[in-house]
Amino acid sequence: MNLHAGQVVEGRITRIIPIGIFVTLPGGFEGMLHRSQLKSPDGTPIDLPNDSFNINDSIMVSISQIDDKGRVSLKIPG
Repeated sequence: MNLHAGQVVEGRITRIIPIGIFVTLPGGFEGMLHRSQLKSPDGTPIDLPNDSFNINDSIMVSISQIDDKGRVSLKIPG
């Protein structure tokens, strides 16, 4: 699967660190969702990702950027 900026895909959370979460995407790619992009359903920022997310959770993400090294940055769609 080819990924491109703006694409919305379903992924699975594989790691949670203080600055964000790592998500495995279709095709075996991995991207990072920085904590600055995380919001609760009411729009409140989420400061500690491990308080709101769990390993193996399914999550819908939007590809925000793929850099020249192939690193994928993610955001919550919408």
